[in-house]
Formats: sequence, C-alpha cells, structure tokens
Amino acid sequence: MPSADLVPLTDFEILTVHDPKVSIQKFIKEQELTFKKGAGFYQLTKPEHIQLNKKVYVQKISDPDTLITGDSVRAVLSLGDSKGGAHKYMVDPDVLDEFRIFVQSTSYNRNLIGGTMFLYEKEGAAKAADAAAATANSSKKRPMDAPDFAGPSKQARTSTAPGTSIVHAPPAATGGANEEIEIVFSFDTTVSMYPCLSTVRGLLKDTLKRLTGLYAIFLFEPANASHLASSYLPHFTFSDQIPNIRIGIIAHGDYYAESTTYLIKASNNYRFCTSASIDKLCDFVSNVAPTCGGDWAECYELALHHAATRFDWSPTANKSLVVIGDAVPHEPGQVPFMPTGKQAKPTTIDWRVEAANLKKKGVRVYAVQCLDQRRSDAFYRDLALATSGFHLHLHQFSSIADFLVAICYKEFSASTGDTTHLVGFETEVRSAGRMFRNLCDLFNRLLDKPESKTNPTSKGLEAVSPSRFQVLTVDKDMPIKQFVMQRGLVFKTGKGFYEFTKPETVSNKKEIVLMDKKTGDFYTGWNVARKLAGVVPGMTQKQKPKGLDDYRVFVQSTSYNRKLIGGTGFLFEVDENL
Repeated sequence: MPSADLVPLTDFEILTVHDPKVSIQKFIKEQELTFKKGAGFYQLTKPEHIQLNKKVYVQKISDPDTLITGDSVRAVLSLGDSKGGAHKYMVDPDVLDEFRIFVQSTSYNRNLIGGTMFLYEKEGAAKAADAAAATANSSKKRPMDAPDFAGPSKQARTSTAPGTSIVHAPPAATGGANEEIEIVFSFDTTVSMYPCLSTVRGLLKDTLKRLTGLYAIFLFEPANASHLASSYLPHFTFSDQIPNIRIGIIAHGDYYAESTTYLIKASNNYRFCTSASIDKLCDFVSNVAPTCGGDWAECYELALHHAATRFDWSPTANKSLVVIGDAVPHEPGQVPFMPTGKQAKPTTIDWRVEAANLKKKGVRVYAVQCLDQRRSDAFYRDLALATSGFHLHLHQFSSIADFLVAICYKEFSASTGDTTHLVGFETEVRSAGRMFRNLCDLFNRLLDKPESKTNPTSKGLEAVSPSRFQVLTVDKDMPIKQFVMQRGLVFKTGKGFYEFTKPETVSNKKEIVLMDKKTGDFYTGWNVARKLAGVVPGMTQKQKPKGLDDYRVFVQSTSYNRKLIGGTGFLFEVDENL
C-alpha cells in the first residue's frame, strides 16, 4: 500500500469561510493574521487543475484528526497525470466524496468560497514538517505511525455528488467521539418573538425525547412565560444515542422590566443539570415569569456575558451557544429605555468582548436571526464571525424544533466526524414534507452544500418576504381573536389570514396570499393570486377554492370574530416595529 507523510492539525489555524466569496488577503486580515505567501491552503470543492509545484494536504473524512501530504498522496488521488503536457493535474470528482483536499495558494487575490475551510500554516510549522519529511526519506521508511493510505473506496465513488458530503473538521480542541457536547440555546421572546415561544412549548417535549443524551442549555428571554406549562420540558433520562450531554436554562428579560419582574436568572444556580436533576429544569420553565423589553435593543449582551462567565464550561467538550432572536444588544454607553419615573445607568457590557471571551473558551455561536429584520443583520453576522460560528436565518417559527435538532446533530458531527445523524435527519424532514426552503438552506449550510435556487414565479405574482407571516396551526374551532390572544400575540384587525378551504364569498378588498406547498415561499398579487385561487373578482356568490395542488390559499380577515376551523392554517402578520 502506498504511504504518506503525516502532519498534525495543530500545525495550522483552522478557519471557516462565512462570506459567500472573499479574497484570501481580506480573509486573512479579518482574522488578524499576517499574510505570508504560500502559508494558506484553500479547500477544494470542485474538480480543477492543480499545479505540480503546489503543496497538497489531504484529510480523510472518516479520520479527520490528521492531514496527509507527500508525493504518494498525489499518486493515489490521481494527481499525477499531466494534461496536455502542462504541469497541471485534474482532480477526480469522486475523490471529493471521501477526502477533503487543501491546496496551497501563492496568490492572495484568490477568492475563498463561503462554507469552506481554510488552513493557515503556523509560524515554524513548515520547517518542522520539511525536516521530518527529510528524515523519513533519508531512512527510506515512512514516518512512525503513518497510516496506510489508499484511494477512494468503491462505495464512496458511487455515493453522492461531488462536494455534497464535505463537512467541517472538528475544532482543534476536540478529539474523540466520546467527548461531551455543550449547547446553549438563547431565545428572545419579546413581543415579535411570541410565536416562537408558543411553538417551542408544544414541540420541545418531543424534541428533547429524540435528543436524549444531549447537553443543551436553553437561554430564555421570557416575554410570555406565563404560558409555559410543566410539560414544556419532559421528565426523561439520558440514553446513549448521543452521549455525555446535560441541560440547563437561563431566563433573561431587559433592563426595562428589572424592577417589576427580574433581569436574568438561571435554573439550578447556573450549574449544569444532569439526568438526575431534570426536574429542576421543568420546575424552572413552568414557573418562570414573563417580562418585556421596552425598546428595540434587548440585553443580549448580558446573556452573552452570563453564558461566558457563569457556567463551568468543560475544557474538553465541544461547546456552542445558539442565539435565537430578531433584535440587537445594547451598545456600551447606551442608556436603556425605562418605565416612567425610572432612570437607568448606561450599559457597560460590550457584546463584542463577550463574543471574544466565548471564542477563547472554545464556544462557537450559532447566530439564528429571525423575522428577516435587516437592521439586525450586522449583529448576527458579526457574532457568528467572531466565534467561528454560523449565521443562520429562521423565517418560520414552526421550524424551530427542526432547527434545534439539526444544530445539535451538527455539533455531534463536529465532535465525532460522523454526519450520520445530521444526514439521516435531513432525509427524515424531507420525507415528512417539512423541507421548505428555509430548512433546505439550513441543511445546506450545515452540510456545506450549495444554496438552494429560487423557483421562477408565475407572471404577475409578487414574492412576499419569508418573515412577513408566521404560519400557525389551528388546533380546534375558535374565533380569530381568541386564537391569537391565547398564543400571547398582539391582535390587530386585518393582520390575520385564514386558510381558504371551503366555499365562501371573498370581498375584492381582501388580500390573498399563496403559500407554495413545496418550498414554503409566499406570494401575492391581486389578479394572479385570485385567478390561481379560483376567486372571481366581484362575484357575490360563494366560490370554491382551487389550485390547491400547488398552493395553500389564505384570505385576509378584517373581523376578529371570524371562526377558524380546527386543522387549518392561519397566517399571522408580524409587526416589524414591535
């Protein structure tokens, strides 16, 4: 069997590219590193010609702890066949199914692709590697403990399309498959985020059942916590499905509500809970009181500070914090909005410093931005970037449970190098008919696949922002106002859309919204939407809905007394100013 030289991952800074496309020079500068020609190695994601003089490192996906280099690597990966007499060699597409290939770049203008990895050689590592290789070659023996290196297996050659199975390597601090996984979920549940909490209440029990054994810390900012029931978190024990994970909870409001309810508190006094103390979590969630924000900014900076300083993070665990919200933190020196007669001091906590502290502890952040609030883009993007994490978008709160499970499985794969759980869950979601565009984008992001393409729309249809509406399920017959208020939402006439499923009269004044059954995308357009829904303008008789094979049809309601039918859907229009 051919052999190769081993190089430890610790010889490199292992970085993740988050921007869709960025030059090496700019990327290196953003990472606060000094550019050195030839020290950077980009990840190969598609077949291309590789020059003979470029150093190549290979990482076997099934054994991600080390890198392999040397002439034998080129031979095994079929990099030794010159094309047209030039000193460039084409990579076999099948190779990318089983190996990550990192190619030396001598140009700082080369563009890196978002979602890929970038290796940057540490000072002195190259000389040490060259010396080790020279020693091995002089003795005509392969380096001690170097593995036999074979090409792609037949199974890998017939599996997925090139590049679709590439995943991030585990962080340098992690190693074996039996390490602990520490995950923090931070929920902003102020007014505009109420539907998220409502949805989580109904789904979290089953979510935790399937994640038995996961170490999740849920950070709540409870704006409507009075609706939390004792069944929100189950009484369960951990299995060995995903081992060594425990649970804890933090609840935080904002400075506005500190004098009336509380600012921040945690279950079990900020001590991580094991399977023996799950009841403490259930009691905490059942009894935590609601609070509110008062202004646009919320105290995310304080939640980040407590997450970084109050919990005893294990040095060997795979650690992450998942921040789910739509607003931004207070900036240092900003005076929070307070109730009449109350005066607040300027805030002193800088969320950027807290993000840096989390990064130092090895905690990466999944910044989940909700409701497509453009004014919040920079915070969620920069928070993820500062911790080598992920910036994700959650448009529909009905997908929150799937988001939580997918992120947990991503962390498990980062710890073990095994993507079986994540890929299997992706298949499950698709088979269940829940793979709307937002979830498809999530899995593509976590599995390093290309972004999903937007489908062409029918002429005259207008695309609607994916976060304009939240899709809620009506569990039983009841008036719109009662349905909305039971979920802690702020009811406004004309902001609700009932599902058009039976014959009725539709006024010309009512807006009609179509929801694509395959992608979850929303569309409107007065004429075309009515035509596709089978609504004839001006008709005073009852009309039957049609076009229901491709779309779900929703009609605006201006009456809060209208009765919703159990089992149908309801669109709640989110007020972005709340």
